[in-house]
Amino acid sequence: MKTLSPTQKRSWLECRGQWDYNYQMGLVPTQVTEAMDAGRKFHEVLADYYQVPYEERSEQWLVRRCGEDDERTMKFVRQYWKRFGRDSEVVGVQTEAEVRVDLGVFGIDLVVAHAFVDALKVTPEKVIFWEHKTGEKPDQEFYAFFNPQIYDIGWMLWEVYKRPVRCVVTCVGSGGAWRYDMAMPSDLHKNTREEWEEVAKDIYERRLPIIYTRTLNCKRCFYYELCFARVTGGLEDYSMFGRKETQ
Repeated sequence: MKTLSPTQKRSWLECRGQWDYNYQMGLVPTQVTEAMDAGRKFHEVLADYYQVPYEERSEQWLVRRCGEDDERTMKFVRQYWKRFGRDSEVVGVQTEAEVRVDLGVFGIDLVVAHAFVDALKVTPEKVIFWEHKTGEKPDQEFYAFFNPQIYDIGWMLWEVYKRPVRCVVTCVGSGGAWRYDMAMPSDLHKNTREEWEEVAKDIYERRLPIIYTRTLNCKRCFYYELCFARVTGGLEDYSMFGRKETQ
């Protein structure tokens, strides 16, 4: 069985070279930035916080869970508490919830669309999922309205539960916290499965060649230096990367 995540799908569509480095070769940076580490820890703190009974939630609980010596993550925690407090909107949810949708057999393997959502609540009438984004100044509008991964996860949840889906995006930065609540388009399911199936077919059945695509995001890519060296015939330096298990 092969798994295909929204991030992997987006990577394939935007730049197959990036996909190759990440998902085929399994290259991961050996040095994690402070911002990345703080974002990961903040997600962990909120996952635990949402499991605390509403009446027992407090700023002190968040501070203890975070650890006062972790200044960068603490900034996120303080801003979150200042804006949302006990957060009555997020009660009775599953955290780090797994979502899976069978796409079919491509080549010789069953391919499954696979994702985790930060928080999930399923009722007889609708499905709500929460996604958290952090940064010094997170791009709120992009994360809320233009991020294709949000819509991919919305489609996956529609496929599983066959009911209306809403997404709540929480953006937390050092200067404040914001939240956007939006309904997934009612016709989201019409063309999305076909797009997923085409990507699965390209990767696992057609085995299309790797193409290095130049975009405005190239210099923000972890693999920029490797990619530049490869396309210009230079020396590829892999010393800053480790390897993860690939599928």
